[in-house]
Amino acid sequence: MTTQSNIDEYGTLGPGDAYVTTRSEFDNMMAVTGGDLREIEKVLVFKEHSLSDDVVFAQIKRQHLGDVNIPSWNEVGASKEIWIPGGKTSNFGLLEGIVDLSDKNLPYDRL
Repeated sequence: MTTQSNIDEYGTLGPGDAYVTTRSEFDNMMAVTGGDLREIEKVLVFKEHSLSDDVVFAQIKRQHLGDVNIPSWNEVGASKEIWIPGGKTSNFGLLEGIVDLSDKNLPYDRL
């Protein structure tokens, strides 16, 4: 997930150490939250109102991604206070991985 304004400004979906999850985990999160941005923030342990109306949920096919790594809490936006080892979010237990989304030609579909 990113914002349209970030895509417009930087031309990419994200940095070289971006968080991702599987489509099934994403679909489950959307079912639980009803797509409500405030509820998604709670699931992802984001600060309230950190997601805005220009949020973009993107699906990237596995063959277009490079290595998927387990988070180490050294990534941009990681919080040592809530990070737990093992590749799952602390609040919802959502599977998460780290990938490089900095390629300006990375193909994706909006969800």
